[in-house]
Amino acid sequence: MAPRIFLIAILVIFSFIVFFAHHNRASVVIDLFTFGRHEVPLTVLVIIPLLAGILVTLLFATIYDLQRTLSFYRESREARRNERIREIYAQGMNSFLAKRWAQAKLFFRKILLKDPNNIPAFLRLGEISLQEGDYSEAIRLHLKAKHLDPANLEVLLDLETDYERAGQIDEAIRILEGIRERFKENLDARQKLRSLYIKKGMWEKAWEVQKDLLKSSRAGTEADLQRRTLLGCRYEMGNAKLKQGEFKEAAKIFREVAKLEKVFLPAYLKLGETYYLSREKTKAGRIWERAFDITRSSVFLERLEQLYLEMEDPQRLLSFYHQRILRYPHDLVPRFYLGKLYYRLEMIDEAEEQFRLLTQKVPGFALPHYLLAQILERRRVWREALAQYKEVLSLLSLPLFQYRCSGCGTKHLGWQDRCSKCGEWNSLSEELRSLIGPPESSILHSPIRF
Repeated sequence: MAPRIFLIAILVIFSFIVFFAHHNRASVVIDLFTFGRHEVPLTVLVIIPLLAGILVTLLFATIYDLQRTLSFYRESREARRNERIREIYAQGMNSFLAKRWAQAKLFFRKILLKDPNNIPAFLRLGEISLQEGDYSEAIRLHLKAKHLDPANLEVLLDLETDYERAGQIDEAIRILEGIRERFKENLDARQKLRSLYIKKGMWEKAWEVQKDLLKSSRAGTEADLQRRTLLGCRYEMGNAKLKQGEFKEAAKIFREVAKLEKVFLPAYLKLGETYYLSREKTKAGRIWERAFDITRSSVFLERLEQLYLEMEDPQRLLSFYHQRILRYPHDLVPRFYLGKLYYRLEMIDEAEEQFRLLTQKVPGFALPHYLLAQILERRRVWREALAQYKEVLSLLSLPLFQYRCSGCGTKHLGWQDRCSKCGEWNSLSEELRSLIGPPESSILHSPIRF
């Protein structure tokens, strides 16, 4: 349609020129300087500029049409190339998902021959190398992708995984720190960074990241978990200070954790240990005594027994047990430890009295039966001793001094501040308490004072 209009316009113009020339036959003298003076018909003087304008217009229109044609050709060719790349990529992904790694690599490499800057192909090839255990190749491919798009989150996360799997934890941390700065809302990257800091024992940095995670967590179970992890990191900061001999700073941190979570057993234990190592054994004893009153955990009775016998002050320990038996008449744990102490101090009559009471109150607890049998054997009361030994044999399938993690259920032979399987702090509870029975709930709500 446009060419026709253009031709009609030209015909109209030339018709006007012919009409103008017919009625204007005059001429004009033009001075061309060095070429002299010339007489030019007025019609020619009008026609030349018009023709020049038409030619220029035709030239620009032709160039514009050529550019449009060339651009359309390029776009069409690019669209066909992209469509072909998408087809190859789909074939590669089918092989990738089917774990046919060799075939998948052929497809993705074919894509890179057509498009050397294709980031998804680099990513998939890197993932295949990671699956094959070729960590250096995975890192090389993902570094190329990072060079093409330094702000691509998927590229950065895959690269971090490569470094972590390759054991290059420092490099993985560096990548995650960059993600933390650039993508402030990405919680998964922060959690991974927190985990790597914990793995490296960088507790202060882990604590800083965990504070951000706690602020971003939703109320409920998630927030409780994040809070426990925050306390665990802070507790480990105190452990680090304790190992460095900075007793004052360590005690400050342990007190802080205990005040934030009054049933956080590891904090009380290490607070007492801090005073013990700084040669304030009496103060350590007071800490563990108060910790037992707060938590009612037998772990503190074990520590107190070791401490006071080392100090050669069994009388103080006996007094402590008697006071707690009077204070908590329904809690049989102090009575059991009192019986053990009597037995250790060769106070056989008193020990027998405690163990007989325990065998009646807690018939499923094997250890009092065994210790009572030992006492009866020493007294040559053979028949009753044999009966107690038989009772022990029937109860051997039950736990004695094992501890169970409330998070993952793993059993431990001794108490630990952190479960060795799931890594959660303050999650171990003694099987002894489950046999004897829980303490009165009102005791656990007593205020914390040291």
